[in-house]
Amino acid sequence: LVGNHEPEGPMGAGEKPCTGQASAVFVIGLVAGTGCVIFSKTLFELKSEGLNGELLPFKPQVFQSWLMFFGMLFALPMYLGTEWLRARKARHDPALKAAMDAEPPVTVKTLLMLGLPAVFDLLSVLLMVAGLMHISASIWMLLRG
Repeated sequence: LVGNHEPEGPMGAGEKPCTGQASAVFVIGLVAGTGCVIFSKTLFELKSEGLNGELLPFKPQVFQSWLMFFGMLFALPMYLGTEWLRARKARHDPALKAAMDAEPPVTVKTLLMLGLPAVFDLLSVLLMVAGLMHISASIWMLLRG
């Protein structure tokens, strides 16, 4: 950029101060993310009895991806439930009714457009978990970024 031009908009509005709340969110995210990786790595170091009775390492490649999918599966019924509640409240609140009418409708096309990134997100988790099974957790976290 030439001159003393300040970026406009929320993404380039400048540096935000480090408040206590921001610090707490950072620390909670750091601890939760590290704990999740450690527990995942511990899961892959467990041994379980196989079908033939011998002790085998527990290395299910798609287990965590399935858990992630199962957890996100409840987002759509939650969305539909909150929309139903909003529509019900809007019957008695003209301002809410006007705000809802001004919102663009959620179509099947919109849901499919949201589904594509979700599929890639599940695939990325599958690949990351496969990598975690073969390298140490600290190296995995460094490579993940």
